[in-house]
Amino acid sequence: RKVGGKAKIKIAEIELKPVSFLDAQNELFAQLIESNNDLKTKNKDFKRRQDNLVRDLKKSKNMLVEMEKEKNGIEDKLYERFLPILNAKKEKIRELEKNGVMRASVHALSDEEDDYGSATDEDPDESTVSKESLDEAGPSNKRSKSTMDDSLGLLDDSLT
Repeated sequence: RKVGGKAKIKIAEIELKPVSFLDAQNELFAQLIESNNDLKTKNKDFKRRQDNLVRDLKKSKNMLVEMEKEKNGIEDKLYERFLPILNAKKEKIRELEKNGVMRASVHALSDEEDDYGSATDEDPDESTVSKESLDEAGPSNKRSKSTMDDSLGLLDDSLT
């Protein structure tokens, strides 16, 4: 029907039945009690899940603490094995460098003595390496490499 230029549309029609107040009240309370019981069941389930999650979290934290202690223990053991090897290598490097510096200074002194009174046809600006200096450097490199190989054996022994 049209009233005042506005259109009205019928969306739904609900039939009402006469019901006694007590029956309506009982149905409403029954529905509320049933809904309350469902909510209590859900709350118990969520509480159980929460307790499980809290228990799992505590268990995981304890495992994490234990694993961290184990990791630190393993690190300490590795450092105990590694540091002596590293220090021995450093000492060997220092020793080799010291010997290398001494040899270089000895060779420099002997070269200066050999150069005294010799011909001066070489240009002092040229930086050429003579065959003799290469031959002298070769065995010392081989010797230091073999001693380094021996210390690598020390590393292999400590890992087994």
